[in-house]
Amino acid sequence: TVRGQRLAVLAVSPIFEQNGAVQVATAVEATIPGAVQVDDQVLAAGYSTAAPQEIVSVATNGAALKNSYKITVSEAGIQEVLFSAIGGVTETAKLRLTHRGQDVAIQVLGDRLRFYAPEVGDRWNTTAVYWLVKDESGARMATPGAAPSAAPGQAFE
Repeated sequence: TVRGQRLAVLAVSPIFEQNGAVQVATAVEATIPGAVQVDDQVLAAGYSTAAPQEIVSVATNGAALKNSYKITVSEAGIQEVLFSAIGGVTETAKLRLTHRGQDVAIQVLGDRLRFYAPEVGDRWNTTAVYWLVKDESGARMATPGAAPSAAPGQAFE
Protein backbone atom coordinates (compact mmCIF):
# COMPACT_ATOMS: atom_id res chain seq x y z
CA THR A 1 0.00 0.00 0.00
CA VAL A 2 1.04 3.57 -0.63
CA ARG A 3 -0.57 6.12 1.68
CA GLY A 4 -3.42 3.74 2.43
CA GLN A 5 -4.06 2.83 -1.20
CA ARG A 6 -3.72 -0.77 -2.39
CA LEU A 7 -1.26 -0.93 -5.23
CA ALA A 8 -0.71 -3.52 -7.95
CA VAL A 9 2.28 -3.39 -10.26
CA LEU A 10 2.01 -4.67 -13.82
CA ALA A 11 5.32 -5.39 -15.54
CA VAL A 12 5.31 -5.63 -19.34
CA SER A 13 8.29 -6.50 -21.49
CA PRO A 14 8.65 -4.11 -24.40
CA ILE A 15 10.65 -6.72 -26.35
CA PHE A 16 8.71 -9.10 -28.59
CA GLU A 17 9.05 -11.10 -31.82
CA GLN A 18 7.04 -10.33 -34.93
CA ASN A 19 7.48 -11.96 -38.35
CA GLY A 20 10.81 -13.46 -37.29
CA ALA A 21 12.34 -10.18 -36.12
CA VAL A 22 12.86 -8.82 -32.62
CA GLN A 23 10.85 -5.65 -32.01
CA VAL A 24 10.81 -3.09 -29.20
CA ALA A 25 7.57 -1.35 -28.24
CA THR A 26 8.00 2.37 -27.69
CA ALA A 27 4.53 2.91 -26.22
CA VAL A 28 2.16 0.63 -24.33
CA GLU A 29 -1.38 1.45 -23.27
CA ALA A 30 -3.38 -0.82 -20.95
CA THR A 31 -6.77 -0.57 -19.28
CA ILE A 32 -7.65 -2.53 -16.16
CA PRO A 33 -11.39 -2.59 -15.43
CA GLY A 34 -12.24 -1.28 -11.95
CA ALA A 35 -8.77 0.12 -11.38
CA VAL A 36 -8.02 3.72 -10.46
CA GLN A 37 -4.91 5.24 -11.95
CA VAL A 38 -2.52 6.61 -9.35
CA ASP A 39 -0.91 9.95 -10.09
CA ASP A 40 2.88 9.80 -10.45
CA GLN A 41 3.27 12.48 -7.74
CA VAL A 42 1.41 10.27 -5.25
CA LEU A 43 3.71 7.38 -6.08
CA ALA A 44 6.81 9.55 -5.83
CA ALA A 45 5.74 10.83 -2.42
CA GLY A 46 5.48 7.25 -1.15
CA TYR A 47 9.14 6.53 -1.79
CA SER A 48 11.88 8.01 0.33
CA THR A 49 14.66 7.27 -2.15
CA ALA A 50 14.65 6.53 -5.83
CA ALA A 51 16.15 3.28 -6.98
CA PRO A 52 19.22 3.72 -9.16
CA GLN A 53 18.54 3.13 -12.82
CA GLU A 54 20.80 0.97 -14.89
CA ILE A 55 20.81 -0.01 -18.51
CA VAL A 56 20.23 -3.72 -18.91
CA SER A 57 21.21 -5.48 -22.09
CA VAL A 58 19.58 -8.84 -22.73
CA ALA A 59 21.03 -11.13 -25.35
CA THR A 60 18.68 -12.23 -28.10
CA ASN A 61 18.07 -15.97 -28.35
CA GLY A 62 19.44 -16.53 -31.83
CA ALA A 63 17.97 -20.04 -32.05
CA ALA A 64 14.45 -18.64 -31.71
CA LEU A 65 14.96 -16.54 -34.83
CA LYS A 66 16.22 -19.43 -37.00
CA ASN A 67 14.61 -22.44 -38.62
CA SER A 68 14.19 -24.18 -35.28
CA TYR A 69 11.90 -26.10 -32.95
CA LYS A 70 11.30 -25.31 -29.30
CA ILE A 71 11.41 -28.48 -27.17
CA THR A 72 10.00 -28.17 -23.65
CA VAL A 73 11.20 -30.75 -21.11
CA SER A 74 9.36 -31.37 -17.84
CA GLU A 75 11.44 -34.22 -16.37
CA ALA A 76 15.19 -34.72 -16.09
CA GLY A 77 16.83 -37.68 -17.84
CA ILE A 78 17.08 -39.12 -21.34
CA GLN A 79 14.70 -37.42 -23.78
CA GLU A 80 13.54 -38.77 -27.14
CA VAL A 81 11.94 -36.70 -29.88
CA LEU A 82 10.39 -38.32 -32.94
CA PHE A 83 11.29 -36.53 -36.15
CA SER A 84 7.66 -36.94 -37.25
CA ALA A 85 6.64 -34.80 -34.23
CA ILE A 86 8.70 -31.87 -35.48
CA GLY A 87 7.75 -31.81 -39.13
CA GLY A 88 9.94 -34.63 -40.41
CA VAL A 89 13.69 -34.12 -40.51
CA THR A 90 15.56 -35.36 -43.57
CA GLU A 91 19.10 -34.09 -42.96
CA THR A 92 19.96 -35.42 -39.52
CA ALA A 93 23.62 -34.43 -39.90
CA LYS A 94 22.55 -30.78 -39.84
CA LEU A 95 20.85 -30.65 -36.45
CA ARG A 96 22.04 -28.62 -33.49
CA LEU A 97 20.47 -28.70 -30.02
CA THR A 98 21.06 -25.90 -27.52
CA HIS A 99 19.97 -25.13 -23.98
CA ARG A 100 20.57 -21.64 -22.57
CA GLY A 101 22.86 -20.93 -25.52
CA GLN A 102 25.09 -23.98 -24.94
CA ASP A 103 25.37 -26.95 -27.29
CA VAL A 104 23.77 -30.19 -26.08
CA ALA A 105 25.01 -33.49 -27.52
CA ILE A 106 22.40 -35.51 -29.39
CA GLN A 107 22.21 -39.06 -30.68
CA VAL A 108 20.36 -39.70 -33.93
CA LEU A 109 18.54 -43.05 -33.97
CA GLY A 110 16.73 -43.62 -37.26
CA ASP A 111 13.38 -41.85 -36.80
CA ARG A 112 14.23 -39.98 -33.60
CA LEU A 113 16.86 -38.07 -31.69
CA ARG A 114 17.90 -38.58 -28.11
CA PHE A 115 19.53 -36.21 -25.62
CA TYR A 116 20.13 -35.94 -21.89
CA ALA A 117 18.49 -33.21 -19.80
CA PRO A 118 20.38 -33.17 -16.47
CA GLU A 119 17.98 -30.84 -14.68
CA VAL A 120 14.63 -29.29 -15.37
CA GLY A 121 13.31 -25.94 -14.26
CA ASP A 122 14.64 -23.40 -11.85
CA ARG A 123 13.29 -21.10 -9.17
CA TRP A 124 10.64 -19.69 -11.51
CA ASN A 125 10.04 -22.48 -14.05
CA THR A 126 8.96 -26.11 -13.88
CA THR A 127 10.27 -26.88 -17.36
CA ALA A 128 13.44 -26.41 -19.39
CA VAL A 129 13.52 -25.17 -22.98
CA TYR A 130 15.81 -26.66 -25.60
CA TRP A 131 16.12 -25.38 -29.17
CA LEU A 132 16.66 -27.76 -32.10
CA VAL A 133 18.05 -25.77 -35.01
CA LYS A 134 17.95 -27.16 -38.54
CA ASP A 135 20.73 -26.49 -41.05
CA GLU A 136 23.50 -26.26 -38.43
CA SER A 137 25.70 -29.12 -37.26
CA GLY A 138 26.02 -29.53 -33.50
CA ALA A 139 27.46 -31.80 -30.84
CA ARG A 140 26.87 -35.55 -30.96
CA MET A 141 26.92 -38.16 -28.21
CA ALA A 142 29.93 -40.45 -28.27
CA THR A 143 29.16 -44.00 -29.38
CA PRO A 144 30.79 -46.97 -27.66
CA GLY A 145 33.46 -48.64 -29.77
CA ALA A 146 33.65 -51.96 -27.92
CA ALA A 147 32.64 -55.11 -29.79
CA PRO A 148 30.73 -57.87 -27.99
CA SER A 149 32.92 -60.78 -26.88
CA ALA A 150 30.25 -63.48 -27.04
CA ALA A 151 28.92 -65.08 -30.19
CA PRO A 152 25.38 -64.14 -31.20
CA GLY A 153 22.83 -66.00 -29.12
CA GLN A 154 25.25 -66.65 -26.24
CA ALA A 155 25.16 -64.93 -22.87
CA PHE A 156 28.04 -62.90 -21.48
CA GLU A 157 29.58 -64.33 -18.32
